[in-house]
This record gives sequence, C-alpha cells and structure tokens, in this order.
Amino acid sequence: MRRENLKMIEREQVWLVGFSINPDAKEPELYTLIFPGEVDEPLSEDGYLLFFSDPNSASRFLDASGQNNSRQLTGEVDAVYDIALLLHLLANKDTDTTATIVDGLNILFDLVKVSKLSIPPEYKRALHALADHVTFHQEFATFLSQQAISRSTLIDGVTWCLGAIVSKSKVKH
Repeated sequence: MRRENLKMIEREQVWLVGFSINPDAKEPELYTLIFPGEVDEPLSEDGYLLFFSDPNSASRFLDASGQNNSRQLTGEVDAVYDIALLLHLLANKDTDTTATIVDGLNILFDLVKVSKLSIPPEYKRALHALADHVTFHQEFATFLSQQAISRSTLIDGVTWCLGAIVSKSKVKH
C-alpha cells in the first residue's frame, strides 16, 4: 500500500505494518504498530522499537502501549514493507513500479528516528535524494547516474539503517 494511502486512514486508527525480510517467506516475519500523527510514531518502549511475530497479537500490544484510549486497529495488516525486495531493486533494477523503494525508505527513516542514531551524511544524502526522486518517478537508474550515487552506497545506507533499527529493537512474543 502506498504510504500516502496510509495517511488517508483516520488519525484515530493505528496501523498494523509487517516487514518481509526473507525473500522466500510468504508472510511478513515481523510486525509493529504505527501511531499516525504529525510525525508517525512506531510502537516503542523505553527507547526501543517493539516488534512481534504474530499479527493476531496486535491488540495486546496496543493495549500495553497506553496509546489505545481512543485509537483502534483497522483489523487487518495495513502495509507490508518488503526489505528483501527493496534491496533487490536497489542492486539490480532500474525502475520501481511498485513503490517499494519510496515506501521502504520512508518507513526506515521513521524507525531510525526512534533509535536516536544519526544516519551517516553520505548515506543520508543518497537515501533522501533517492526517496525524493522515486516519490515522483518510477525510473531511478538515470537519476543515480546523474547524481553520482552508487548502488553500493544505497545498499550500504539501507544496511546501516537496518543495523540501527535492530540495535534499538526488541521482539516480543
């Protein structure tokens, strides 16, 4: 689901989002909740992002978050972010017709904010420039060439973001 479509969901709702990491998995391996607002806030506890493996546990984690006073889950997975596909597209493709790159980068940026770690400048510049570009254009290979952004820098930047997220995360059951 396109990220801007998520913005259309009422602010009183909570988004259940999944993350596919294994390219062979049929379902996301991890889930979290996103509390939409002026700044979308992922589920966290004591400065750590919280993930869980069973989407049926979402209500329990919403209740435990203390943010459920007027918020409701939509009752389904609102978005799935395919990290394996994101990396594949960055490494091997010239276009992204599925909005995987822009959606994936934007959620990574939101999650890294919770880590309170700063994306190294070279990665930040390249990832943000690409995110801005693919917001409006499916073809990105020409842009990378024009901006002298290497695919390896993008992959390293995404990998850095994933490391920052993992280092500040807990998986609950």
